[in-house]
Amino acid sequence: LLSEELRLYFTRITLPVERSTSPAAVDEAMSAVGRDSGIQELVPFFIRFISQQIYHNVGRVPYCRTLVRLAGRLVSNPNLHIELNLHQMLPPLITCVVARRLVVPVDEEGAGSGDGGNHWALREEAAGVLVNACAA
Repeated sequence: LLSEELRLYFTRITLPVERSTSPAAVDEAMSAVGRDSGIQELVPFFIRFISQQIYHNVGRVPYCRTLVRLAGRLVSNPNLHIELNLHQMLPPLITCVVARRLVVPVDEEGAGSGDGGNHWALREEAAGVLVNACAA
């Protein structure tokens, strides 16, 4: 249902986010989502991507922070109307705010992330995106 151009755009945004290849590539992808005007058709796809990735990677705090940043860029883009898809984006963001365990503990064999990043920063960023989504 999407044009080849939009599918390519979606891939060019999600690939650096998923692979975290370089901070510059991720920042460039975030910047594009925050300003581009012709991506309204991709909003449901981005929201589904963010939701699925947060739920599947809830123990990976740095990755979840990147996903929350992506959600924030969608919310802050003045050219997009996300109201119809907001009900799909709010639950994973709320999970990032109130989840009991956002960090996977290290077990006896050393498996798990242990450090996992700053879960308080993730909670604060997700709360900020929620506030912006409600204000928009």
